[in-house]
Amino acid sequence: MMTKILSFFLAVSVLIFPFQGWAITDAEEMSEAITENVFEAEIPDAPEVNAGDVGRYTSIAAGWSGSLHISYFDRTNWDLKYAYYDPIDNVWSKGVIDSTLIKPAVEPVGLYTSIAVDARTGNARIAYYDAYNKNLKFAKFVGGGGNCGQYLDWKCQTIVSSGDVGNYPSIVVDSTGLAHISYFENATISPYGILQYAKERTDGTWELRAIDYSARVGWYTSIDVDSTNTPAISYYDITNGNLKYARKQGTGANCANGLWKCETVDSSLNNVGRYTSLEFDSNNVPHISYQDGTYANLKYAKKVAGGCGAGAWTCMTLTSAGSVGYYTSMAISSTNYVYVSFYDATLGDFRLQWTRPGSQVWYSDTMDFGGTVGGYSSFTLDSKGIRVASYYDYSNADLKFVKSTPFVGNCGNGNNWTCTKLD
Repeated sequence: MMTKILSFFLAVSVLIFPFQGWAITDAEEMSEAITENVFEAEIPDAPEVNAGDVGRYTSIAAGWSGSLHISYFDRTNWDLKYAYYDPIDNVWSKGVIDSTLIKPAVEPVGLYTSIAVDARTGNARIAYYDAYNKNLKFAKFVGGGGNCGQYLDWKCQTIVSSGDVGNYPSIVVDSTGLAHISYFENATISPYGILQYAKERTDGTWELRAIDYSARVGWYTSIDVDSTNTPAISYYDITNGNLKYARKQGTGANCANGLWKCETVDSSLNNVGRYTSLEFDSNNVPHISYQDGTYANLKYAKKVAGGCGAGAWTCMTLTSAGSVGYYTSMAISSTNYVYVSFYDATLGDFRLQWTRPGSQVWYSDTMDFGGTVGGYSSFTLDSKGIRVASYYDYSNADLKFVKSTPFVGNCGNGNNWTCTKLD
C-alpha cells in the first residue's frame, strides 16, 4: 500500500483541477479519505445554498414500457426522495419516501441511495443509509397500507441496526422478485471494515452474510445477478488499494465461510477500485467500471481467460486525460453493447464511453457540459434500449435527467441529448 501512496505523490503534479473557483473537496468524500488515510484526488463540493439542494446520491432504474424510477437525497430537507416517469402521460412525479425527523441534521437519512425494479410487478425498491441511526434501510413500493411515503404507499424497513452498517449499498432484484443488497460495515475491531450482503426472503425477513473481512474492504459496492440469479459484487479494498470481486459459489470457496469466492481483479501499483459498477452481459460474463484513484483515470475490467488479477480478468484504461472516472455507472444492452458513464472533474462534464460487442475500440460522448454537472451519476437503458441517466448539477445544486435524443436534443455533443432539471 505504501508503494501506491508514493505513486500518487509522483502523479499529483500532472493532475489539473480547473474547478471554476470551488474548493477541490467533497464533504463526505474528504472526511472518508482523511479517516481512512486514503490519498486521492478529490472532487468539488456543490456551492452552499439556502434552499433547493437536491440530487446527490442519485440512482436510476428502468421499469415497464419506458417508465423510469429515480431515488436521490434532498440535502436541504434531509430526506430520501423519489421521482417516477410515467411514459403514458409523459410526466414526472416526485415525493418524499423517508424523512429525517430532526432538521437540520448532521447525520440525515437517505444517503447512498440505490434503486432497482421488480420486473414482475414494475415496482421500485430502494436501499439507503440512515446516518443518524447508522443503519441499512430498505424501501419497497406497496401501493397502499405502507408506513412511509407521502401517501403511505411505501414500506420502509431497517434491515440491519447493530453497529455502523449500510454505507455504499447497492441493490438488485432477481427474476423471482427478491432483493439482494451489498453494503459496507464500519467495524469497531480489526480489520475495521467488512463487505456485507443481505438477501430478501419470501416472508420479508433477510438473510445476512459477511462476505469479505480479509482486510478493510467493502467501499463502493456494486451488485448484480446473472441469468441463474447468482449474485456477485464488485468493491474496493481500502487497505491494499485494489479492486475486488466476490461471487456466490455455494461450497468450497475462499470467503464467507466457503460460500463465496473472493478475488482481486486489479492489484496494480496504483490505488484502484473506487466508484465501481458491475454488470453481467447476456453470456453471464461480468464487466466492471472503476477509477484509478492515483492518476484519476477511468478503468474497465472484463473477466476473460489470461488477464489481470488472480481470476483471469482483462483490465484497461478507457480515459486518462485530466481528472476523470468519478461516479462510474455501467449498463449493458441485450446485444452486449457496453456503456460507462462518469464525471469528468477537469472539464466539469458528464461523459459516456461505449463499445460494440467483441470490439476493442471505445467511443466517447459528452452528455452534458453546461456548468459543472455529472456528480453522483447513475446510467441505464430503458425498456426500449434508450440511454438515460440521472445526475447532480453542481452549479445549481439540482437533480437532472438526460436522455438520448439524436439531433433534436438541447445538450451534449451535437445536441444528441436532452437534459431536464427534475428537482
